[in-house]
Amino acid sequence: MAVALAPHSRPTHVVLASLVGTAIEWYDFYIYGIAAALVLGPQFFPGMSDTSAMLAAFATFGVGFIARPIGAALFGHYGDRVGRKKALVISLMLMAIGTFAVGLLPNYESIGIAAPLVLVALRFIQGLGIGGEWGGAALMTAEYAPHKRRGLYVSWAQFGSPAGLLMANGVFLAVRGMMSAEQFADWGWRIPFLLSIVLIVVGWVIRQTLHETPAFEKAQKEGRIERQPLMTIMLRYKRPLFLVAGAYILNNTVFFIVTTYTLAHAKGLPSLGDTTQIALIAQLVGGLTLAVGVVAFSWLSDSIGRKRVILPFYFGWMLWIWPMFWLIDLGTPIAFITAIAIGTFMTSAYGPLGAFMLEQFDTRVRYTGAGVGQQLGSILGGGMAPMIAVQLNAVGGITAVQIYVVTVAIISAGCVMLLRESAALTTDELDDRVPPLGAQVQGEMASMPLALQAEAAG
Repeated sequence: MAVALAPHSRPTHVVLASLVGTAIEWYDFYIYGIAAALVLGPQFFPGMSDTSAMLAAFATFGVGFIARPIGAALFGHYGDRVGRKKALVISLMLMAIGTFAVGLLPNYESIGIAAPLVLVALRFIQGLGIGGEWGGAALMTAEYAPHKRRGLYVSWAQFGSPAGLLMANGVFLAVRGMMSAEQFADWGWRIPFLLSIVLIVVGWVIRQTLHETPAFEKAQKEGRIERQPLMTIMLRYKRPLFLVAGAYILNNTVFFIVTTYTLAHAKGLPSLGDTTQIALIAQLVGGLTLAVGVVAFSWLSDSIGRKRVILPFYFGWMLWIWPMFWLIDLGTPIAFITAIAIGTFMTSAYGPLGAFMLEQFDTRVRYTGAGVGQQLGSILGGGMAPMIAVQLNAVGGITAVQIYVVTVAIISAGCVMLLRESAALTTDELDDRVPPLGAQVQGEMASMPLALQAEAAG
């Protein structure tokens, strides 16, 4: 009797589902960053100095990054054991809850200290959702991708980041244009959070129609499913785990300095005029340049290798960070928009980094390994970068911020060079073929005398 094969999704369907899902998740994540830079300080931390309120708002922004590796571990465990699709649907719903609730949350004036405390809790929920999202979405496209086109396929999951950035800034810009500055600061900033519910419904419907990946099903049939993926990562894959984290730090650091910190920095440049509107326009232009860069350089990495695409961007940041802030501090709209557009484009290594990080791990732990590695890097990069930049600027001026970026660039470039070049490897060649850790332990126990087996088990 023939055994029915499990249905598979069309690769184009998987790409669409990953793109829509990651765009929605990143929209939710970015609107918080924009709000933190523009309005959350006065709303939830009144009575503080401008710098202190900004630091407090960025601290809540950073909480999301602390939650991200926890989300990556939880959803990675679920995705590596049960399946990629289910983990993706749950992570999307979790993000929806956190984002929509922020739009409804009363401010400090209404409910006192409970307001910032609940804000932190909701930000943590957001972080759990996005932590589980990236690994699963990128992994679905990678495991459906044709050989030597993984970079291009994964780029569409990565494309969700600039797409989310464009949507977030576009919605904020539209809302800001429909009301006065006072109305926007008072209640208008909530609208982008509340609108996210529409996008979430669309993403949920699309993802519900996905099927599991062939690579995961093959691992299931061969009995290569790990019972404890995180434990396996820590025992067998510590080196690639921490190198992936280190490789990701720079791109995340500079991305959030450009897209979040510079919004706050622009508020101190009165010559810009309406700084909020100019900053949002600059971010829109930057999002467009990044959208092009993510896909183009991912495609290129399939031909010439991941490292040959990533490293020039990393070395380039050691130079670009100096003229970027010089342009910003000129205080003219054209100079500011130019600086942000080029700076955002310079984070295009995010495209090939997606496939590069996934390719460092075996199929049975890929969701957990790549997800946790990336999110560990995101804590030190995106989560801490705006706060560090504010504090360094207060102590040593913008030069201190520039030296910070150069230092991170050196560290991350070194990590990239130490990871394996993987663009030409097939999915089977990426796997190490070592038996699952649980199977090894059981095999070792089976060869023990019965007395020792009992002792080991109990």
